[in-house]
Amino acid sequence: MYNSLEVYAHRGASSTAVENTMAAFEEARLLGATGVELDIHFTKDDVAVVFHDESLQRLTGSKARITALTIKEVMKLKQGGRFTRRLLGARITLLKEVLQWAEQYAIPLNIELKESVGNKQDVLTELLQEITLPKGSHISSFNEALLLLVRQVRPDIPLALIATKKTDWHNLADKNMDFIHAHKRHYTPEKVKCVAQAGSLMRLYGIEGTESFLNKPEAPVIGYITDYPEQVIDKIK
Repeated sequence: MYNSLEVYAHRGASSTAVENTMAAFEEARLLGATGVELDIHFTKDDVAVVFHDESLQRLTGSKARITALTIKEVMKLKQGGRFTRRLLGARITLLKEVLQWAEQYAIPLNIELKESVGNKQDVLTELLQEITLPKGSHISSFNEALLLLVRQVRPDIPLALIATKKTDWHNLADKNMDFIHAHKRHYTPEKVKCVAQAGSLMRLYGIEGTESFLNKPEAPVIGYITDYPEQVIDKIK
């Protein structure tokens, strides 16, 4: 941590490497990020894979949904830029690979459960019963129902609710969340006060490293989630 502030690399160091790949995570570690943020879906045959969109088109060119393919089919795909992925593209990463890497280097993980995971709650339950997370890790989601399921199965894992336009900031205490993750546009005195009154802590995302408040944010902000970990680290050192 830098000045007691955390810097989580959003989908790894995604400004310099293909997002949610082992290359992006390793780059984030080498840059000195506190931890990494990543997204998971389950494949058709229930394997947890690290990928942001349910659609594969943006990063692989395939029009399929990642949730509609088996892991064997997913592993055949290459991801990256439109003109480079065929020759240089990285394959899609398995969650178990990231867990092994993070355990090796003691890197905390911010694992975001995507909406599609809600269609496989039994699979999520089984995964939660099996996994071990590095110290400082937590699970996040826009979906409160998924977070409540995590709490039932693994009450030891801290939870982060990702705020939206519909978030009722004045009733955060009722949600009993360890953390609130919010876009920097929500960094207002009123909302920060609501988080503090709820007894939660706050991380801000959408951070670029140029924001004026980075060195001394208001309590209860404890860190940032960013595509630019190196710039943010330099700002808050």
